[in-house]
Amino acid sequence: MNSTNVIWAHAVGFLAEQLRGTCPFSYGSTINFGERIVPESEMTAFCVFAPLVLDRDDYLGIDVGIPGHEGHDVINIQGMYPIHEVERQFINEYGLEAFWKSDWEPTNVLRRPAI
Repeated sequence: MNSTNVIWAHAVGFLAEQLRGTCPFSYGSTINFGERIVPESEMTAFCVFAPLVLDRDDYLGIDVGIPGHEGHDVINIQGMYPIHEVERQFINEYGLEAFWKSDWEPTNVLRRPAI
């Protein structure tokens, strides 16, 4: 994302820890952070989709199991995209595909709502 503010990364890590086992972090999921993620941005939520900067083979089906236990611990890396509350509501109502095709810049944390 277009920001040097480390709070963005900390927020994603916080959500991963807090929602472990209860949120599937599947494509199209939206996560309400409940407040501004960083003070300089009005965004208060995230949507989950494929990472923009990795090839498919580099983010799906990554085996992190110890030698001899391959296939037991397989993970996928998900992209977490900051969004505005109105966009979160739109995604929940119309789906991620409809939103993704709108005119928005997923890495611009200071952008206005696309909806």
